[in-house]
Amino acid sequence: MDKLQQLRQQIEQLDEKIILAVAQRLDCARKVGEYKKIHNLSIFNSEVEDNKMELADELAQKFSLDKNFVRSLLYFIINESCKEQAKIISRG
Repeated sequence: MDKLQQLRQQIEQLDEKIILAVAQRLDCARKVGEYKKIHNLSIFNSEVEDNKMELADELAQKFSLDKNFVRSLLYFIINESCKEQAKIISRG
C-alpha cells in the first residue's frame, strides 16, 4: 500500500470516528429533549448557544483551525440537535 492509500485509509477511519461522535452527541441531545419536554422548557436557549460559539472560538484557536469553519460546523450540529429535540417535544 502506498503512502497516499495509507493516508486515505486514515481519513476514512477518522471520518467514521467523527460520525460516531456526532451520533453520540445527537443521542445526548435527544435525552436533553426528553428533559425539556418533561420540564416544559424551550428548545432554544440563546445563552447556551452563545456559550457554544465561544467554545467554538476557543477550540478553533486551540487546534489552529479557522474560526468560521468551526463555528459553522458546530452550528450545523446544534441545528440538527434542535430538530431532534423538536421531534421529541412535538410528540403527544
